[in-house]
Amino acid sequence: YDLQHGATRVYHKNPIDEIEYSNIVSDYHFTWGDYSRDELIGFGIEPARLISGGYPHRHTINPIRKPAGKKVIVFLSRFDFEQENYEVLAILAALNKANNGAYSFSFKLHPSLNAKKYAEVMETQYPEANFTLLNSKITLHELFAKEQADLCIAVNTSCYFECYMLGMPTFRYFSETFDLEHPVREDLFDSTQKLQLLLNRLYNEFGRYYLQEDIYRELDYALGLSKNEYPAVLNA
Repeated sequence: YDLQHGATRVYHKNPIDEIEYSNIVSDYHFTWGDYSRDELIGFGIEPARLISGGYPHRHTINPIRKPAGKKVIVFLSRFDFEQENYEVLAILAALNKANNGAYSFSFKLHPSLNAKKYAEVMETQYPEANFTLLNSKITLHELFAKEQADLCIAVNTSCYFECYMLGMPTFRYFSETFDLEHPVREDLFDSTQKLQLLLNRLYNEFGRYYLQEDIYRELDYALGLSKNEYPAVLNA
């Protein structure tokens, strides 16, 4: 038996990431949710070898909450996608300019990124965009215990799922270079205009688009929140 960490998906655009599943040598492979099991069956692994075991951590699903303010935490992607990170900075700066600086954006850098470099870009190119850098070494749960936020933006990172688990509405940046996660909501943007539309929907039509039962269903499919098959399988 082995256990894959995270919500695994089959990669079509970033083949280097196939290392997650391209050489499975165990007899049986545990995934977290049915999503990853379905993905790996599509990749060609025999269904009998794949077990949807469930989310292996203690967890509490916080109810999704409508934003009361406009503080945003942004999770940037790894160094391989630095160009896409910079594209997001430009989009967010334009958004704040169009909204008279109403939003504040706090950036959590991937550990592979150079914090000094990003600080310089923010200070020189976007001095009025209301950007700040967060401690890159703090964990996501430590971050939310310390920081008050109203919503999140994820750039090609599985933090997307964790934000929703913590009750945070979350948008994803779309790029042709990304193999995207299983969607929890319709939350993709690739321009300032599309991001503004998502924000309008979030603030003005929250009850229509953010139903807790719908969000839990998608998280459960992706992460196996309602499953715990490990004792039954391993003790058999």
